[in-house]
Amino acid sequence: MPWNKEPVFAAAAVWCVPVSREGYQSVLRYSVDRLRSRVQQLVGKLPLELKYSAGLRRYADGLVALAATSALEDRSIMGTGLPWTGFPLRYTVSLQSPSIEGHFTIGPDLGNLIRARSLVAILLPLTLREGPHLLEVGVIADADVWKRSMTMVAAALENAVEERRIRLDFSCESSRRVPGLQIADLVSGITRDYHMSGHCSEAWRHIRERTVDHIT
Repeated sequence: MPWNKEPVFAAAAVWCVPVSREGYQSVLRYSVDRLRSRVQQLVGKLPLELKYSAGLRRYADGLVALAATSALEDRSIMGTGLPWTGFPLRYTVSLQSPSIEGHFTIGPDLGNLIRARSLVAILLPLTLREGPHLLEVGVIADADVWKRSMTMVAAALENAVEERRIRLDFSCESSRRVPGLQIADLVSGITRDYHMSGHCSEAWRHIRERTVDHIT
């Protein structure tokens, strides 16, 4: 389907604080391995990675709940001393309307422009942050589809957060290698399904309760 015919485009960010700088590949690995094992129990096959489009909608409620409980046990992320209150694993989501955006943007790069706007939206808490100390933030996107859009907005975002005492480090990685990207895929898929059809209402409620609006 052409981009300007898509009714809804959803994007999601997963927020956590790693306990070390050993590499993004180890962050949330425990949680994602538990999710993969649950999928194996449900479908009889261990997936190489979590992909919402691979028939996970019917299991969305349980998987999102398991992600939350697993995060409490996941020693790769901090559970206290966080720049937000409450849960150690948080989310932000963005919804865009390609069918409407197509009326204002002409050209073959509409998809990347919508992804760029989505990146700004899901990183909005950074641009509003008020805190006394320097905060170093790694922003990791799926290399398959987000590299161009990240390039489009990186400089603007860096300028926007500089006065907020935030230093950004942008990178693109394979979702198979970075567990957090797999959880983000699950969250964005649920977000789109809920707004398109009302499916996954319990999972969506769970996501909304864990949305981060403000960081310190």
